Amino acid sequence: SIYIYIYMELTDYDILGVTSSATFRIIKNAYYDLSRIYHPDSSQIILSMSKIDREIAFKKIKTAYENIKQKMDVLEVKILLKSSIKSLKM
Repeated sequence: SIYIYIYMELTDYDILGVTSSATFRIIKNAYYDLSRIYHPDSSQIILSMSKIDREIAFKKIKTAYENIKQKMDVLEVKILLKSSIKSLKM
């Protein structure tokens, strides 16, 4: 449970509960699953967590997803640039 870890320093992948080799689809599904559970206004309120703790957990989940998505977008652009450069050289 992320509740135990909301005050610890974890990698973005740890926060979402995925490996660094996970596909974007797996990462996105993990993000959506955790968001439904930990969103401060969720109907699935975790009784042992205060609203403030749910807000903290949700912010960490959202930030982790955004960071990973940005890294993947940059990697995709680099791959496209490399393939474009190779095709121009041919």
